[in-house]
Amino acid sequence: MLWALPICFAIGALCALKIPVLHFAIVVMAVMAVYTIACVLSGGPVVASLLWMVLFAVSLEAGYVFYHLIAYLIATRVTKQEVKTSASKLRSRYSPD
Repeated sequence: MLWALPICFAIGALCALKIPVLHFAIVVMAVMAVYTIACVLSGGPVVASLLWMVLFAVSLEAGYVFYHLIAYLIATRVTKQEVKTSASKLRSRYSPD
């Protein structure tokens, strides 16, 4: 089941592209509920299913946050470069003194 965590991370990152955070939270809650019900009905231990449920939710949310963090870092770098280039293009009639 450990292989499912990177998959959940990737799904969370892909969902961050188009799904708003409220809808994504509803999706995460549905995944948690379906997994727990399926695990308990198949005869698995309740404590283990709750632990995996939390791990899946954390992995999904981490992927969602990771995408937004990368997008933020890219946006701030682009903005800084644009500010530097536009500031260098401006010429003042006054001396810097």
